Amino acid sequence: MESRYIITDMGKLLVNLAADMLMEELDVPEGQIGLGIPGESEQLSLYIYMYDIRENVQAHTGHFKAVGCERLKYPSRFYDLYYMLVPSAKGDPKYKMEEEFRFMDVLLRRFGDMEYLDEEMRTAVTLYSPDLEEKVKIWNALNQSLKPAIYCKAGPMEVLSDKTKDVKRVTNVQMRYEEK
Repeated sequence: MESRYIITDMGKLLVNLAADMLMEELDVPEGQIGLGIPGESEQLSLYIYMYDIRENVQAHTGHFKAVGCERLKYPSRFYDLYYMLVPSAKGDPKYKMEEEFRFMDVLLRRFGDMEYLDEEMRTAVTLYSPDLEEKVKIWNALNQSLKPAIYCKAGPMEVLSDKTKDVKRVTNVQMRYEEK
């Protein structure tokens, strides 16, 4: 069954993958990784924040799908989801930055090695490197100063259309021939 909540599902998938990676290598408790706005609270060690959604027109097929004999379903649309993974280590301020860099080392290596986030959905994750101006805009929108973060893109994500249209099809043909 195809999901109708791709943004929610992708966010949860990223949280679970990051939690598995950090738990395995650095023994970070699973509850310390979550979706959220960086700096919003001091409860998480890693914030996963979706900052943009862009339509992926290259993945768009434009093909209608038949639903029975008299209806067509409009084509799906495809989107790329843009995320920031922002570490926020706790503990001694003297070692805080070092711990955050360790989180980033693990995440960069492991996400960089993955071909697909989800084999069933065939969704790729790509490490993304926005230019400094784009990063500053993102952080300014959050009313925060620029911080080290990992930027990635997940997609293309298929959003199924609910819209259908009726079609008239020839279902029966009768021909009569006359000889002259």
